[in-house]
Amino acid sequence: MADQAHTAVAEPQVLPRFPEISLAPGPIEDQLRDLYASQHTTGSFEDFVKQISEVSTSHLPSDTSHPFSHYYISSSHNTYLTQNQLSGKASVDGYVNALLSGARCIEIDVWNGKNGNPKVVHGWTLVHPVDFKEVCEAIAENAFKTTPFPLLLSLETHCDHAQQGAMAEIMHETFGDMLLSRPLNPFKVLPSLEDLKHKILVITASMTEKEDAAAAGSQSPKTDSDSSSVKSNGSDSSCSSEEASAPAEQSDEVEKIGDNSVNPSLAALGIYAIPRPFENLFNKFSLEFNHIHNVSERMFSNLRNKPPPDSDVKDLPDEDKLTPRAVILHNSAYLMRIYPNGYRFNSSNPYAPLYWAYGAQIVALNWQKVDKANMLNRALFEGTGGYVLKPNCANNDGQSFDTSLSDDIHELAHKFKESLRLRPSSDSKKSSPEVKESTESITQLTGKLKVRVIGVQNMPIPSVSKIKDPEELKPYVKIEVIQAQVEDKYLDKIGIPPKSAVLKETTDRSKTLKGSTVVWDKSETYDVASELSFVRIKVYNNDGLFGKNDPSLWWAIRIGNWKPGYSLIRPYLMNGEIADSSVLLLVELSWV
Repeated sequence: MADQAHTAVAEPQVLPRFPEISLAPGPIEDQLRDLYASQHTTGSFEDFVKQISEVSTSHLPSDTSHPFSHYYISSSHNTYLTQNQLSGKASVDGYVNALLSGARCIEIDVWNGKNGNPKVVHGWTLVHPVDFKEVCEAIAENAFKTTPFPLLLSLETHCDHAQQGAMAEIMHETFGDMLLSRPLNPFKVLPSLEDLKHKILVITASMTEKEDAAAAGSQSPKTDSDSSSVKSNGSDSSCSSEEASAPAEQSDEVEKIGDNSVNPSLAALGIYAIPRPFENLFNKFSLEFNHIHNVSERMFSNLRNKPPPDSDVKDLPDEDKLTPRAVILHNSAYLMRIYPNGYRFNSSNPYAPLYWAYGAQIVALNWQKVDKANMLNRALFEGTGGYVLKPNCANNDGQSFDTSLSDDIHELAHKFKESLRLRPSSDSKKSSPEVKESTESITQLTGKLKVRVIGVQNMPIPSVSKIKDPEELKPYVKIEVIQAQVEDKYLDKIGIPPKSAVLKETTDRSKTLKGSTVVWDKSETYDVASELSFVRIKVYNNDGLFGKNDPSLWWAIRIGNWKPGYSLIRPYLMNGEIADSSVLLLVELSWV
């Protein structure tokens, strides 16, 4: 199919910041020389080509003083897998690839192993395990090779009491001073991104998790169709009812669980991201300063319309009980992790921008497949070090809920509800900035955007095509502008379009031309109304068979990260690898 997901490469792809290009004689070079002549630049043609090849500026967060709940975090789901969810094997390659590609939250499913050695494996499947110690060693070696920003380990722990202790010991020995093993300060606040540089944080259950889960009515492990998204051991419930009934068996290298009570040595590592069962956004589980809610995509769709049950909020207007505003307010101060439904056996993903629009910091994606969600994830985090400061529209108009107001949960709940009553003024949308200043450029984020795809050089033959000669190709280009939307009639006042609860997509395609190097000069203008907007460009071969054409190349970027003007892009192949240095796209973006 034209938009199908493609299997990602297993080998790590460490991309240079500005990939080398190889310009060949032909119509693209002719276009560039015409542009060079019209620019009246004083440098050489070679300098001009190099300049427009630097597609985007580096967007490492310039302000690292915010608590880390104010940032989006590049996140991987089932990181140990390099193939599908049911077969294949667990591998450290998945961790190496994710870390070198910028992941700052990775998942580790840990089960009892032989001889007291914990194993990493996808439970109740045919996946072959890998030693937990080997995974930790790979993480230690690669954790901060590409970025200094903190790394979160999301543990889904199925081990007994003894092997939980072994997990803690292995992490202490392997990570050393990188492991955050005690709070950074005595205050009940999340530390800043700056404070957490070069630190490994563990998402794991606290000692009171079982009692808390029991109080919330979630004593036993849940599937993602249940009311709670957190298992009694505090890990996320990523095994759905469909997955639990799959015709697969647990690997014989993984032992059965005995005493699964929480081991204090492992629980002590859950400092700033302790999983808590979700009931609503107004109770103690949702107002502890260091909790994290693990929520499946299916549960999230229900959460958005789940009114709080307590009578204290019965006097709130109905529109405030709908939870879009409450979710955004909650996520301005606390952590939320969204993960794919368990029935996605082929490692597909939900659209991440929808959850980013609600302020969810961690949207865990299966990186084994290069689908639209992963393309947009790369577009958001490319060159950022894995952390992106959330825009005001996804951060309660920049006004965070103060988690240090009181130790009294009732007072916190009252303050939370009062904060929901405080709507931004009607002028807030007008006064919100339309430009974002940086030390290198000023990039507009909203308005009318013109996207012009001029042409492609040396388009490769799609991997599934039977064509032998590149000159037999009939390429055309599709341009997509994708904007995150949230359905709430009041949210338009803080910059989020209110029209739809899904992504708004606008797609246009060019005419078909013949040859591997062509000039379409395709231009379209789009209304951009959200700071969470993306451009995706895909190049197809028109094979003329039943309309199912095969894509060959893609490129995606968040609009605010792209320097206006001409760009000579080295795009990606459909498996996620960067294309050969002679494969280029010539594109222009401008505000009109």
